[in-house]
Amino acid sequence: MKGKIFWLYFLFLFMTTIVSAEEVANKGQTSYSLYVDTYYTKTNNKYPSNQRSYTTQAVNVEAFSLNFALAQFSYDSKDFRANLGLHTGTYVEFNYAAEPQLAKNIYEAYGGYRITKGLWLDVGIFASHIGMENAISRDNYNYTRSLMAENSPYYESGAKLSYKPNEKLSLTLLLLNGWQVIQDNNRDKSWGTQITYQFSKKFTLNWSTYVGNDAPDTERRRMRYFSHISAVMKLTQKLEAMAAYDIGHEKKPYYSPYDRWSNNDYNLLRKTSDNGYYNWSGWSLLLRYSLNQKWRLGTRLESYLDKSQVIVKTDTTNGFQIYGGSVNIDFQPLDNLLFRLEAKAMHSLDSVYPNKNQYNRDDRLVVASMSFWF
Repeated sequence: MKGKIFWLYFLFLFMTTIVSAEEVANKGQTSYSLYVDTYYTKTNNKYPSNQRSYTTQAVNVEAFSLNFALAQFSYDSKDFRANLGLHTGTYVEFNYAAEPQLAKNIYEAYGGYRITKGLWLDVGIFASHIGMENAISRDNYNYTRSLMAENSPYYESGAKLSYKPNEKLSLTLLLLNGWQVIQDNNRDKSWGTQITYQFSKKFTLNWSTYVGNDAPDTERRRMRYFSHISAVMKLTQKLEAMAAYDIGHEKKPYYSPYDRWSNNDYNLLRKTSDNGYYNWSGWSLLLRYSLNQKWRLGTRLESYLDKSQVIVKTDTTNGFQIYGGSVNIDFQPLDNLLFRLEAKAMHSLDSVYPNKNQYNRDDRLVVASMSFWF
């Protein structure tokens, strides 16, 4: 009940701030938008629940479904900006499963103040600073997301300072509740950085980092260090490419949770046979070719290696180690209407994909989608 009251108060305060700011800054502009993304998926595996594993995108199998619907309101003036986005769909159902009920339907809710020229402070809930693929499928080369995108934050909550000293360089410093969380699960805060440099109109380089402890207060403090590097390249007038590499490290946990408060035994904080770190990594290469104004082709090759199961739990010998690729065809007959068809194949070192009463090493699918916006 307290959580519901908190979020109702948060939304009330947010909308009050927007109204107050609009009264002060008469030159501000407001805008509204709606985005709807639907899909139908067919797979080789017969998932017991008719829902795909290890993903938040195109989850339902053999059913027409709503992947993502987003309604956004934004306000912009010289010294103040605010955004409120509300969403629903199977993406929200699976990606926000651990969040409080009232927070699940918040895509973004933040206000920003311009401290000085080029320097902004934003506070609230906003899209992640990590990765080159986001939750809005229209903006990505392929309809589905890479394993890198699925296993790094889509959203964040906290405060960020963003500075743009010139047209080429962008710098961001973030203080966050944690790794893709709205409601914090411990007393620690996490840090993030982002550096983006546009060398030319044809080449942009991005480096994003994350540092923080995401273990609950009842467990050993486990620092996580994560780095994402990506590049966007316009190779020709019709051919574009993106490449990315992720690497992460997290301190190994205790073999059993400690109970320092009830037992008053602070030596338990040091009880571990290994102070090392678990590692994971991933890479992806994406290409998109525009045949004309209406037709585009896209492809992706990728790999994700998490043998220690820091991010993805499989309870198998080799953990979550996957290789694969996909091919995408886009047809956009109107400026605000997009049809997409994607074929995707993934291969695992272990049998991790559910199929009736057993598990397979391969997962193949075809997904068709229609999205529109205005």
